[in-house]
Amino acid sequence: IIHAPRSTGKTAWLLQYICYLHQQGLKCSFASIEMIKQELLPRLIAHLGQVNTYTMRTRGFITENEKIKSQQANVQLKDLNLRVKDGSMNIMQLRAWALSEKKQGADAIFIDNLLCINDGGRNYVNRTAMYDYFIQQIIDLRNDIKIPIFLLAHPNADQGISYSKNIENLCDIIVYLHTVPNEGIDVNGCTIEQRYDICGDHVVAKFQKNRQGLSPVASLEFDKNTQTFKHLAWE
Repeated sequence: IIHAPRSTGKTAWLLQYICYLHQQGLKCSFASIEMIKQELLPRLIAHLGQVNTYTMRTRGFITENEKIKSQQANVQLKDLNLRVKDGSMNIMQLRAWALSEKKQGADAIFIDNLLCINDGGRNYVNRTAMYDYFIQQIIDLRNDIKIPIFLLAHPNADQGISYSKNIENLCDIIVYLHTVPNEGIDVNGCTIEQRYDICGDHVVAKFQKNRQGLSPVASLEFDKNTQTFKHLAWE
């Protein structure tokens, strides 16, 4: 599970990681339930080309340098041959899609995000029961296809996964992204001060659960212009 408050950059993190894995020769299949492909494309171009696609759209013109970088990014994107399924899906449709992707050679499954999986017309006692059912189905799916599943989620007020404690119990790894506020942020009893020597947002990535035993904390810079995370330091 990778979870974070809204606008922290979790979708950008996921897209950057997918691109990286494909560049390493792995095949990743992405179920984009929250955003359609047309919304993902500018983010991918921004990251791969290191250009500000928002500025390019809103100011009404594109510089020659931006044009070249965008064209190169489009070539990279085509070469990566990303496998993206967008649109609404319920948990059974998600399972069928993932099984099909595994048969076609997927090395990992990415899902954005938990709160966008629809109920499929079933009646649940409450939302907690619904997400308990979803996470159990995803765990069963992982056991069947035997490849990693990365699932984006939203936190509650206590920085836990929204709605379901079962999610925390069943997941192998939970990573929490949080933008460092002006007053700093407490991590494992130590205060991490906001970095003022960077242009982007200072984001802390910490393991809330890790069955491998290691729980590092990283300071990252999130450049919203290029939808790119850069590692700053281990805390």
